[in-house]
Amino acid sequence: MALDFDSEPLMIRCPFCGNKFEETISRLKYCPKLSCPSCARHVGVNLLELHAMLESARKSMDELLEKLLKFDRGIGRHSGASHLVERRQIRRFDQRPSRGTPNPDEG
Repeated sequence: MALDFDSEPLMIRCPFCGNKFEETISRLKYCPKLSCPSCARHVGVNLLELHAMLESARKSMDELLEKLLKFDRGIGRHSGASHLVERRQIRRFDQRPSRGTPNPDEG
């Protein structure tokens, strides 16, 4: 499953004045040279680091999705098994002993 982070905001800290500001990942990919809104100095974004970070995030999300899908499949099997147990209990409840036959549930 391909994840698209392009519209997600990223917090940038100006190395000159320390001001923090947001830019979208898409903007950083296509225009890695920014101007700090506070001091107006140019801030460069390392595209190799940005792409490595995005790839790491994609990989982590893919792994998480795979675990969730496996967990969901496991829940589905478990739910089915518990459903069978419930049906057996209902069937036992409906099969009441006839008169004269002692009920093992009654003490």
